[in-house]
Amino acid sequence: MNTIKSLSSSNEICLEMVSLGFVKNLTSLLQKSVFSKQSIIILRNLCNTEKGRICITETPGCLASIAELLDSDVPEEQENAISILLQLCVEKIEYCNLVVREGVDMYSSLFLISNNGTEEAKVSASELLRALEEVDSHREEESSTLEGATTSQTVITPVKHQEPMLTTPSLKKSASIAELLDSDVPEEQENAISILLLLCVEKIEYCKLVVREGVDIYSSLFLISNNGTEEAKVGASEFLRALEEVDSNSSPEGATTSQVVITPVKHQEPMLTTPSLKKSGLFGLRFPFSSTKKTFVRVF
Repeated sequence: MNTIKSLSSSNEICLEMVSLGFVKNLTSLLQKSVFSKQSIIILRNLCNTEKGRICITETPGCLASIAELLDSDVPEEQENAISILLQLCVEKIEYCNLVVREGVDMYSSLFLISNNGTEEAKVSASELLRALEEVDSHREEESSTLEGATTSQTVITPVKHQEPMLTTPSLKKSASIAELLDSDVPEEQENAISILLLLCVEKIEYCKLVVREGVDIYSSLFLISNNGTEEAKVGASEFLRALEEVDSNSSPEGATTSQVVITPVKHQEPMLTTPSLKKSGLFGLRFPFSSTKKTFVRVF
């Protein structure tokens, strides 16, 4: 594999490799941890040629396998996977559409990487999120107009800052993330809470979008705050306090850039937070309210 990886650095050899059906074989190797690191590098090199990009998008399961590496524990695999997907999206809108269709759970993975990945991965993930959001907007515009040229390109201005720009997932993606609060997998619950809490901390308007899309979010968070893992309990309690504060203090129009500041919980046992009964549907039940003053502050 190391020899093939070295050979793939030549565009001429890449063209031959594509003709010999290497992409199909590499797709199957991506799912094997022993070969995934070398395979994704070879695919990245193949993606430097137009023939390679076409083959990658047309090979069944290739884009999906690449997107799965966004959840890899190996930083190099994450970086190379993002590099391939970003290069495809920058090249053509039709490639972007294929990436969105194949990478079903890609949005939440990219959002986590843009905040917790390596510096290179953070920047690339932020650029890719912006590209995908632009495609979503472009598709909505096209639905009300005549069909445009399918070969138009997406122009993305490179990020020039070290800290990545926070990109908000579209509403339908936020709703999908909220559904993971009812997952039986603790890690999925913890990651979903982390994403939604990050959005609410960033801006009040994001909080309102989360409330609007996550219809049953209150009851799910209340159950997690009492029965989840320790990390999930604390996250759910902070999240409930954020949503309750937004409910009780609606912001005036125009204050779209206000930020929500949450003081981190410093106790081991999470504070029991009671959601609005009208939101949770838990009418007729009595809950003990904490006498501790809220530490949630909204800054305008």
